[in-house]
Amino acid sequence: GGCVKDLFIRSLAGQFEMLTDFDVVRQNAINNEKTINVNGVLTDRNKHAFPLVQNENYLIYGEEEYVIKTSTIKPIGNVLKADATAIHRMFVDLSDMYIYDVIEGEKALSIETMLAFALKGTGYTYEVDTAGIAKSTTVENFGDSKSLSLLNSITEKFGVEYECMNKKIYIAKEVARYTDNQLRYSFNINNPSKDIDTNSLKTYIRGFGKKKEDGTYVATAEYKSPLADVFGVRHADPVRDERYTDE
Repeated sequence: GGCVKDLFIRSLAGQFEMLTDFDVVRQNAINNEKTINVNGVLTDRNKHAFPLVQNENYLIYGEEEYVIKTSTIKPIGNVLKADATAIHRMFVDLSDMYIYDVIEGEKALSIETMLAFALKGTGYTYEVDTAGIAKSTTVENFGDSKSLSLLNSITEKFGVEYECMNKKIYIAKEVARYTDNQLRYSFNINNPSKDIDTNSLKTYIRGFGKKKEDGTYVATAEYKSPLADVFGVRHADPVRDERYTDE
């Protein structure tokens, strides 16, 4: 519904094009994950943009950035059709960020304290509408998780919702939201197609081995993939294993 917004695409190499002759369906899922699905056929008007419909490239719709995570380009009859699903950049960035610190012990913390901790170093800010939200909640050993997991944990503990707009997260007891109609397409599945999924692509991991009495580790290690230069640092869950005593 609403007015038709322009759709743009930006490649990792920085090429920026308008993506014309494409349909866009936006979804705000119950778990707050914002996605868009785009599909269209190759035309004279979009021939520069069409090849950019590839995983990890950015779709810009309604001035919000979405990261393509699944994409298919396949022939249907004598036309070439592209179909891609992209996740709002916030969900991608926050699941690529790992908070290694922990607020130890059992503590009563305010939602602001927990949000500042969970989003540290992510580049995202937040705004809380405190109406109807508890002053604090008791948590135990909060941290050592992905920023997105911590954010979801906070919203669950306080019984609140969040909505992201660009690099800002709005939190309230109830966030006004709408859902665009979902459209379903039937494809001729006999056609050759290329389905790619980069949801679980990570480029960095840390390992923690045996722990000493003083809480430090006998051995720790880290690995950064050369792909980090292309895709940025994306943290995988760390490996924690008492059996390791050397790097």
